[in-house]
Amino acid sequence: MVYSEFIEILAKKFPNIGKSDIEISVKLIIDYMENTLIENGRIEIRGFGSFQTKYMPSRKARNPKTGEQIMTKPRSKVSFKAGKHFNDILNK
Repeated sequence: MVYSEFIEILAKKFPNIGKSDIEISVKLIIDYMENTLIENGRIEIRGFGSFQTKYMPSRKARNPKTGEQIMTKPRSKVSFKAGKHFNDILNK
């Protein structure tokens, strides 16, 4: 599902709310989630799962073309862990 499909589904589910209001609401939620993760926060949606950032330090790696050993740059990544209810639904 892409962003526009998500907005369409919500607009059909809530016909009394304008499509532009739904789009603004979804954008605000996503922006809030982004800012929370940028600040190394944690987001938990009960029954669905949790998002958090994890720091990945630099490490030794190999260039697959040349076989040369290189050091990767340190970075952060987003980690998602599915909640119990969500896992149960997927594994019925």
